[in-house]
Amino acid sequence: MRRRTKIASCRDEWGNQRSSVRGASVNHRQVSIVARPGPHSDASRTSDCVAPVARDRFEALLRERIPRVGLLTSAAISSIDQSVQIGTWVPGTEREVKLSALIIYFIRHAEKPNEQWPGPGLNAEGTQDAKSLVIRGWQRAGAWAALFGEGLGQCDYLAPQAVFAAKPGDGPSNEGASRRPDETVLPLVERLGLNKDQFNTGIKQDQAMRLVGAIQKLSGVVLVCWEHKALVNDILPLMPLEGSSPPVPTKWNDDRYDVVLRFDRAMGSTKFAFRELYPRLLSGDSDKPLGTEEA
Repeated sequence: MRRRTKIASCRDEWGNQRSSVRGASVNHRQVSIVARPGPHSDASRTSDCVAPVARDRFEALLRERIPRVGLLTSAAISSIDQSVQIGTWVPGTEREVKLSALIIYFIRHAEKPNEQWPGPGLNAEGTQDAKSLVIRGWQRAGAWAALFGEGLGQCDYLAPQAVFAAKPGDGPSNEGASRRPDETVLPLVERLGLNKDQFNTGIKQDQAMRLVGAIQKLSGVVLVCWEHKALVNDILPLMPLEGSSPPVPTKWNDDRYDVVLRFDRAMGSTKFAFRELYPRLLSGDSDKPLGTEEA
């Protein structure tokens, strides 16, 4: 069953731009557009969420309110290796252009076998597979789906319009690449009703440059699920940060599956503000920064 993707907004997250775009959500039937009022507007003291508008008014509203925003589209996602109208950024080069508003969430795949949680790895059909999640991992996958897919996280955890997971192995059980990133986000993808163009599993775990280049071309809200060592060693160092932003983690504890890394790029900027979030969805989850606890 398709559900409307809800995107809430907070007044303190996009800088001091008058009427700057806070975000937008798109599904097959209706669209939510959220704009931040000026600092002296009465609307700034009321709800920040705008009710859905009919799809036939969407383009008119874009032209009237936010003419420069490039919303995330299936065409943009399917063109991840090509230039798109909203601009491109090539990691490791000096080439930068002004890009559209973008929020990126990075999460680690959920719990795996042979660690503190009991039981074998199980795929979505219930077959034992060492490359899959344990029961605790499937519980976390469901918790992510509730947090990001039902608006439970409000301003901090917005519903993604596109999801990326490291390419899973497609061979027999216990062989090939890990299937855990794909399995971790599968319940969320299904809850949101994302189509195949919005759920990308074609980038391999070691293709950090390709991943970062792909997601930087997009706008809206994107969620990425990957292996933790590849995240801290290869992917996060490629994310350009604002000067006032705290540094990204350089260590991801082996026993931490509960952290969300959020990157916000304001419209017209080329750099991101970074935050580390701790939703504490399951028993034993922590609210301490990565790298501060013993693995």
